Amino acid sequence: MSGHQQDKNKEADTNKGNFVLIFSDQGEGIQPLVARLKKEGYRVGSTQSMESAAYVYSRQRPNFIIIRLHCHIRDIINKLHCLMNKRIDLKNIPSLLLVRNSEMQYQTSLLKAGFDDVVASDCKINVLMHKTKTIRLLYDTDPNTQYKSSEQESGSRGNLSNMNLIDLLQALGPSRRTSCITIIPEGADSVSDHLFVYLDQGRIIYAKLGDLLGETAVYRAIGWDKGNWIVEPVLEDNLPEPNTDLSNEAILMEGCRLLDEESRVKQA
Repeated sequence: MSGHQQDKNKEADTNKGNFVLIFSDQGEGIQPLVARLKKEGYRVGSTQSMESAAYVYSRQRPNFIIIRLHCHIRDIINKLHCLMNKRIDLKNIPSLLLVRNSEMQYQTSLLKAGFDDVVASDCKINVLMHKTKTIRLLYDTDPNTQYKSSEQESGSRGNLSNMNLIDLLQALGPSRRTSCITIIPEGADSVSDHLFVYLDQGRIIYAKLGDLLGETAVYRAIGWDKGNWIVEPVLEDNLPEPNTDLSNEAILMEGCRLLDEESRVKQA
């Protein structure tokens, strides 16, 4: 058996027992996602009825919620209100909202409903699976504490080999979390070797790595693939003074460009 196949089998074993609740206002288009989730070891419950979704939610308590709404923004908001009125928790359980491309312009407003990310419903299955994995890694994997309020959340931990700095920033940005990311590279001898990145509602406002500050610190660490990371919630009053005003996208794009350039130089 190849190493790639062994990794896929291991991930399926890890997902085994995790229950994903999918609510879609249209039946067509959701089956490929259901099939892929099942293939990767998840238990899946799929429904087009709000009443059925509320019943399944109350009886089985999902580990992940995916909602697909193929309608205009006004109807989306009405349906989300109905779901929340049925006591379906979108803020303390990992969740993903799929909407039509035409409604992606309202992504920021929809994230305020409590979703960890909002994506176009026609994006590729591999993208959806990656986002699902990324969001789940940001939540405490201890089954005894899977439901957390913002006051109870003590932080998330992971390995750079599974989720690197780029993945973290792409996941935390849309979720609008105010938090501190600590990156500890393999072989780090002191705190001065750690990268600290502070996010204010998902936006990078401060970064420090030894004597490097701002986006320069992020550029240095963006290629790290061995080590560990910690994401901890931060109160707004405890945020440091900003040392960068670039957008997350600008920092990541430039960081990836510098990484590619460094790779080309090494290969020359």
